[in-house]
Amino acid sequence: MSYTWHAPALIAAHTALLARLDTGGAAHYLIYDADDVLLANLPLTEPAGSVDAAGVLTLTPGAPESSAPAGGVASYAVLAAGDDAALLTQSVVEGLAPVAGAVAISTLNIAAGQSVELLSAQIG
Repeated sequence: MSYTWHAPALIAAHTALLARLDTGGAAHYLIYDADDVLLANLPLTEPAGSVDAAGVLTLTPGAPESSAPAGGVASYAVLAAGDDAALLTQSVVEGLAPVAGAVAISTLNIAAGQSVELLSAQIG
């Protein structure tokens, strides 16, 4: 059986998540490879994004990672609040177009010292 969230429930949930993300500073995505090696730390703006009338939370990218701490193939992203509390793990894709539930970054094949950019992220 599948399910569908009603917009008022999503709006309330994602508004609360957005408030939690902005606790303690700028929220950020931590990008990891399959071996759990940190490849990039991608900040969001403050506030971290906005919730639309359908309840979709669109997160707003901050500055790119100017020098990736390690190289590898991006496998997943952890959304962390400004106080570094991990809140959500998402898949990661390469590209510009928003993909609901996924994090789009400039490249999946990251080299140490390379610039990495968050292009889009949506929840809902």
